Amino acid sequence: MPAGLGWDEVLLRLGLAAGAGMVVGINRERHGRAAGLRTMLLVCGGAALAMIIAEWMMRRGGGPDSPAAADPSRFAQGILAGMGFLGAGAIVRHGNTVLGVTTAASLWYVTILGLCFGAGCWAIGLVAFALALLALWVLPAAEKHLHADRYSAVTVVVRGDGLDDQELRRRLLALGAECMDTAIDYDSADRRTTFRFEMQYHAQQATRLPGRVIAELSQDDRVVEVKWE
Repeated sequence: MPAGLGWDEVLLRLGLAAGAGMVVGINRERHGRAAGLRTMLLVCGGAALAMIIAEWMMRRGGGPDSPAAADPSRFAQGILAGMGFLGAGAIVRHGNTVLGVTTAASLWYVTILGLCFGAGCWAIGLVAFALALLALWVLPAAEKHLHADRYSAVTVVVRGDGLDDQELRRRLLALGAECMDTAIDYDSADRRTTFRFEMQYHAQQATRLPGRVIAELSQDDRVVEVKWE
C-alpha cells in the first residue's frame, strides 16, 4: 500500500480516472475512432496511477523538502510530453480533410483528467470531466445548426477550345461553391487546359455538392474530366 494512502483512496482515484476515460472512450468508439474505449481507459487510468506512484515516492523519500523525494510535477510533464506522440498518431489527413483532431485532443484531455484524479484533486477533476461531457455529447448537436464552411478542390480538364476559368467559376458559384483560388495548366501537345479551383462552401452542402458539381460539369461536351478532392 502507498505510504500515507489507504487502499480505499487509491481505488477511488483509479476508479474515477477509469470511469472518466471509459465515458470519453465510448464517445470516440461510437464515432469509429481508433482511440476508443480501451485506449482512453488505459491512458486516463495510467496517468492517475503515475501520480499515485509519484506521491508514494515523495512520501517514502521523506516529504517534498527531502532531496531524495520524487517531484510529482516531473511525472506530469513527462506524461504530457509522451502523450504528444500518441495524439499525433491519431490525426490523419485524407485529401483536404483532416480527421482525428478531436480524438487527439480527447487523449490529451483524459491524460490531464487522470493526473487530476491521481493527485486527489476531486473537485477540479469532476468539473473538467463535466466540460468533457459538454464538448463531446452536447456541443455536436449544436454544431449541426451552425453555418460552418468547408473547403475542397475540384479539377476540371477541358479541351483547348473549351471553357475558360471565368465561365467555370460562374458555374461553380451558381451551384453554391465560391472559388477562392485558381490554378491553370495548359498542355499544348494535347490542346487541353487543366483548371484547379480551391472552393469554399457551406457544411450543409458537403454531402450533395460534390455530386452536383461533377454531374453539372460532366454534361458539357467540352469537359474531358472532373475530379473532386
